[in-house]
Amino acid sequence: MRAAESRSFAAAAMLSGVALAGVAGAVGLRPDLFIYPHTQAFAFGWLGLMLWLAAAEPLHPARVIAAGVVAFGLVLAHTVTGAAALVFTAGTAFRLLLTPTSRRQGLFVAAGSLALALMFWRMNALPYSGPRAAFALSSLATIGPDLEPWLRPMVGLALTLAACWRQPAQGLPALATAGLGAAYYLHGSMLVDEGERTFVLFNAPRFLDLGLLLGLLPALRGDRRIGLAGALLVAISAAWHPTGLAKAAKGLIDGSPVVVDASKLALFERVRSTLPVEARILWPTPGSVPDYALPAFTGRAQSPIQANLWGLNTLSAREFDGRLRDVLDFPSLPPADWPEVLDRWGYSHILARVTVPPGIESASASRWLEAQLPQGKLVVEMAAGNLFLLARRTGDAPGAGRSR
Repeated sequence: MRAAESRSFAAAAMLSGVALAGVAGAVGLRPDLFIYPHTQAFAFGWLGLMLWLAAAEPLHPARVIAAGVVAFGLVLAHTVTGAAALVFTAGTAFRLLLTPTSRRQGLFVAAGSLALALMFWRMNALPYSGPRAAFALSSLATIGPDLEPWLRPMVGLALTLAACWRQPAQGLPALATAGLGAAYYLHGSMLVDEGERTFVLFNAPRFLDLGLLLGLLPALRGDRRIGLAGALLVAISAAWHPTGLAKAAKGLIDGSPVVVDASKLALFERVRSTLPVEARILWPTPGSVPDYALPAFTGRAQSPIQANLWGLNTLSAREFDGRLRDVLDFPSLPPADWPEVLDRWGYSHILARVTVPPGIESASASRWLEAQLPQGKLVVEMAAGNLFLLARRTGDAPGAGRSR
């Protein structure tokens, strides 16, 4: 018996090492790309790994520690999935505390849950918040169409939770995650700012999705027949009456693709490998369609765009409006005024799209552009096609330097 326990613990320890190496490797190899939405690409995989490590009975300390580290990585990823990981950890701690034989483990997991909660609050607390109206029953009518497709899946979730009626604490993580989604919907119904409201109502159903995912655990651990009925109801409802977000996802297939050509990709790779991570790039992108290519391929911050869904409440409304106004006015400014805009908002670089006159070869385009810039203020660091990355001359701004 003791030899079997030793082998089991050794296997769990090895598995924990692999999990820790995977989490550390994802961040350590490309920390500049550890930003949303890239993090969402592997967040579900991490959540599945955490559930696999933590759902085994009986729990081994090595598996608990490894699951906690994966949960920590999910919280750092700054996604809704991190909230689900936190809720699952807290629910697991509560379930363990209810049983005298596992109370010691429960205290250990509860301490980890508290640390994760503090980290989650630190990662997600924003310095500013938009205006909101007082709660009124009439405001619920505005989110009614969004909630309607969820009525049948929530019945299916109730069935999966009923499957563990002998151990109801098993269903707490799923119930709490779905409850967060409902609360987030209510929060969105009171928001006045249209952009903030859109962002909240975009994320609220993701809590419900994750609640359904966590509901599979009690369905498997409890009465399999009830659990299967609940899971089938969820699947049939999703196919018969999909949510608005699921319908809109078809646009990813039918919509016109945004193509980033090879020369621009090469420029972005040079930006990623050359510029410091604290570089702030002013990129006056014209048009109503937001362009996320620069931060997506470089991990560097760019100037705000009108569709400010990913930077909500990080700046005061006054500062955001001022930054956006300067970005929109930038293409019409004479080059002599460009350094002043950089100084005003702390940008270190400008990514400018410049039309080079006919007859000037690409090898000479950078020298031609530098002749148009204010002397001693700006320099062309790199170029690709009609895109030129400008920076302060060495010594004028942090992170600036000439790299041809």
